[in-house]
Amino acid sequence: MTNSQPQPRKPTPKQLRYLKDLALRTGGSFAYPQSFDQADCEIKRLRRAKRTPTADRRREARELSREMAERRGDAAAVCADELGGYGSNATWR
Repeated sequence: MTNSQPQPRKPTPKQLRYLKDLALRTGGSFAYPQSFDQADCEIKRLRRAKRTPTADRRREARELSREMAERRGDAAAVCADELGGYGSNATWR
């Protein structure tokens, strides 16, 4: 028995590159498209979005780098006193 359902076309590499570029320019994000049509909708949505000024994007990147260097925001990190054992035998205390 064959499947007569048409298979959706996958997004093209060109679409994916353009989506990433638009997301960087607008400071936005996108859901990874599963089909050509979904990629097209995301591109249209991001093209309508207001662009984030370059100075703002640079400032956000500097702030993020500084926070990562100072290790702020590590509340979800696992601390040594939370684990027992070693390697594959490690467990939560």
